[in-house]
Amino acid sequence: MLTRSAYGWAGLPLPTDDAKVTADRLADLFMHAGPSPVGQIKARRARRHLERETVQAIEELRAGGFADVAPDRAFPVVALWTDQEGQLLPAHVAAVELLNIIRPTVAVSVFMAFAALALERHRETVARVRDHPDWPHAFVQEVRRTAPFFPATTGIARADLDWQGETIRAGTRVVLDLYGTNRDARHWQEPDRFDPARFLDWPGDPYTMVPQGAGEHARTHRCPGEWLTIRLMERFTTFMHGEIDWRLADPDVQMDYSSFPALPKKGVLISI
Repeated sequence: MLTRSAYGWAGLPLPTDDAKVTADRLADLFMHAGPSPVGQIKARRARRHLERETVQAIEELRAGGFADVAPDRAFPVVALWTDQEGQLLPAHVAAVELLNIIRPTVAVSVFMAFAALALERHRETVARVRDHPDWPHAFVQEVRRTAPFFPATTGIARADLDWQGETIRAGTRVVLDLYGTNRDARHWQEPDRFDPARFLDWPGDPYTMVPQGAGEHARTHRCPGEWLTIRLMERFTTFMHGEIDWRLADPDVQMDYSSFPALPKKGVLISI
């Protein structure tokens, strides 16, 4: 569903009639972010395949194809973008940029799985905020706080720096504990309790709520698609809560916070 939506929004034709084939390849890009060598090989293979298909579409567009695609869609905008000298982006670069829009949109499916688990397991808590007009937003924020996409993220210091009295040398690998930061008792009251009400009047803090990176979007490595993630999750939440009847296929399914993403090993299955 998200694959069809992302490709349709971008104006980029699906490379195959079977959307699941493309969806599975896109999922490989974020479902194998952990240390498994086999998983990383699978992810690299999927990336090469997707990039090759997207390059072919870009070259066809530049040759005069896809005349029915609206010019303001992401596909033609990126494919026909020119620099200050009037040069088109290399086709491979343009393909990567398009996939950088589509892939994260499909990755929201992981957060949707977290939301489904929370809706099932915290029915009474959800009921207490259900009458508030902003309850979907508050619920989604609490899901993102308690179940971050990745439990941690890493980077390498580009230069020597001092941080809270500690010297971090250039080349040192640094780990940002997303799970721990979002549950830091210095900033969150009863941090292990699922309570969407805490977000009904939350003023916002880019350094204590970091499910998609910390800091400001324009200056740091915080996901620029965070707003879209929240909106998709809000729509999913209201749909699942009030528009269909469903249940978890396995009520005892448990999160696996040692994996990247932190999904149960067999995923989250629902029965309708």
